[in-house]
Amino acid sequence: MAGSKLNRTYKDIDLNFQPHPVTGDVVKKTDVNAIKQSLSNLIATSHYEFPFEPQIGSTIHALLFENFSDVVRFAIQNEIGVLIENFEPRVQILDVFINEVPDTHTLEVSLVFTINNSPKPETLDINLQRIR
Repeated sequence: MAGSKLNRTYKDIDLNFQPHPVTGDVVKKTDVNAIKQSLSNLIATSHYEFPFEPQIGSTIHALLFENFSDVVRFAIQNEIGVLIENFEPRVQILDVFINEVPDTHTLEVSLVFTINNSPKPETLDINLQRIR
């Protein structure tokens, strides 16, 4: 049983709902792509967006409207770390990099992580925009 965890394949549906060209079924995302989609969804979710699950989500979007400083950068990094630690047990966060792009009111977030069954580091790049 100990080796079965190393051979696990993670699967999810593609949220773009594109049909498979041959079968017509919704396309699946597997392994790294499924986990990246999950991480993106978690980071984009605010509290109370999931019915009956108010604890899922974060205050990241509220922090986007603060004047960007090292304190806000640390708060966003901390929110991402806590969010993923609590709700995405398949990954371990190695580092979170945040760069401000003032002309577009965007924060570029680069998340470096490993998947539990793989030692290879993966990177997810997300742009967070100040949109109401």
